[in-house]
This record gives sequence, C-alpha cells and structure tokens, in this order.
Amino acid sequence: ALGRVHPRLLNKRLLSLDIGLLVAGTQYRGQFEDRLKSLLRALQHSEGGILMFIDEVHQLLGLGQTSGAMDAANLMKPALARGELRCIGATTYEEFSYFERDAALRRRFQPINVSEPNELDTATIIERIAPSFEAFHAVRYNRECIQSVVTLGRRYLGELHSPAREIGLLDEVGAKASLAANAEIAGRASLP
Repeated sequence: ALGRVHPRLLNKRLLSLDIGLLVAGTQYRGQFEDRLKSLLRALQHSEGGILMFIDEVHQLLGLGQTSGAMDAANLMKPALARGELRCIGATTYEEFSYFERDAALRRRFQPINVSEPNELDTATIIERIAPSFEAFHAVRYNRECIQSVVTLGRRYLGELHSPAREIGLLDEVGAKASLAANAEIAGRASLP
C-alpha cells in the first residue's frame, strides 16, 4: 500500500492459506490430497505470480495424512523444490522444531527471526489497520483510544505477543462500541 516493496515482489499476489478450510469436509481418503493438488496446480499456473502465506506452518506435517496417503508437507515438497510454490510460513521457535524431523522440508524453508515490535511501532501498525476495523464495526477510533489499546494491551495482556494482542483488543473494543451504538471510541473510559 505504501509502495515500499522489493522489485522482485512487484506484481505478486500474497494469498493466505487457511489450513482449516483446506481440511474441512474431507471425510474420505484422497479428498484432502485432491484438494491440495488442485491448489498446487493453480499455483503452478500462476508462474510465480502468487506467494502463499501459511500461518502455523508446522501444522503441514501430518496434515491430511491417512493410511496410505501423504500429508500436506510431502505433497508440497516437490512444488517447493521446483520453485512452483513460493511460500512464507509463520510459526514459533518451539514449533519450528517439528521441521527438524523432516530434513527435506526443513531445507525448503529459510528461518527469519522477526522480533516483536516496540510500543511506537505497534502504535503505527494499529493506526494503519484501524480504518479496516472502523469500517467493519462502523465506529471511529480516535488517537487516544489507539494509544490506550497499545498501552493497556502491553500492561494487561502480556502473555500475548504484539501486535496480535493489540489487534485483538482493537477488534474487541470496536465490537463492544458498535453494539453499544457508540460512533466514536475515545480513550480509556471506553475500553472494556
């Protein structure tokens, strides 16, 4: 949106793979495999124009595996190796250890450690995504509310990570204000 992108990423589409939807409704042997192969064919036809994001990427190991069928990781390895599937995966340090069990899959992913943003960067992130939540909840967050979301999120939701905790709090505040028919959310007094 800001135009700051590496030239190799220009004109690429970033799609998020919902692993749950991929598995949903696959009762019989081979249904999941067929669904994933169809997705891989579509990505192959994009000729590198699509980057796929997979949250909780470690879940690919064992996903969809039944007796005699391959799991998602093994189905995806050939496309990853040939460069037909360009993938960004997100997981934790602990969960990435699952990749150690599958050296071939591990070779196809390069770990990049992303640190949690500081308070100032988190506020910037929240300010940039606030308009989408405003449209969804039909509310408006003022600057004081956004700062309160960041400050109180860090103080009271420390077990969660930034910016996910602040995004969740922003969403919750918007939902509550929308239900209460408050058009503008103004600072701490409005927080749940």
